[in-house]
Amino acid sequence: MSKKRKNFITILFIIGILASLTLVGGGVYYYKEQEANREKQRLEQDKNNLEKEINNLKKEIENLQTSIKQKEESEKEEKSTDEYAGWKTYKNNIYKYEIKYPQDCQVMPVTSEAERVVIQGDIKEKGWPDLEIHHYDTLAYSPPEGTDIINWLVTNWSGIYENIPDSTNTEVNGIQAVEIYTPQSPQAYSTKAIFFIKNNKLFGIFLNDADGEEASGLRIYEKMVKSFKFTE
Repeated sequence: MSKKRKNFITILFIIGILASLTLVGGGVYYYKEQEANREKQRLEQDKNNLEKEINNLKKEIENLQTSIKQKEESEKEEKSTDEYAGWKTYKNNIYKYEIKYPQDCQVMPVTSEAERVVIQGDIKEKGWPDLEIHHYDTLAYSPPEGTDIINWLVTNWSGIYENIPDSTNTEVNGIQAVEIYTPQSPQAYSTKAIFFIKNNKLFGIFLNDADGEEASGLRIYEKMVKSFKFTE
């Protein structure tokens, strides 16, 4: 075999090896590229799945918060209802209001027009519960429209109450009211008078033995006043 032929064969052999290496290298590159694409797709899918799980968790948390809020509101409503379990309700159809009272108390409208209502328990040994509601058809109980309650009380009631406050200090059924406390004396129990105006009518709620011989007496009065509301 001539020297030229041997060189040619050697060159062909080298070219074949290079071609083979190129093919192998290309195959490896293609494989790695495909593997990288698959990994990229897998990561993208994992990302999408994670976002879905996060959104689902957010929805579950929102639903749980809503459920907790509804339960709290329901428990609050039940507690408010149970607060007066066993109590009775007096309704005044003339002046359109109602008030709850303990079942062992009696309601006594003093006049046929129910201008004065007395709600009273057994007061033989204690002064409470003894609550009165006044709304007489008299000048002192008939303020003109737009009357300031403080000015009205000072003008018409200062002869009875010397300690009328300068501003309203409580509420009844969402209406600004004035509470006037009179301490106990040797001749009488302590009292609280609560005044408020509704539809050009002055209403007065009077609590006898306002301090109460026991804390339960105060709680009863507070619950009774809290339950007062107008029906129209």
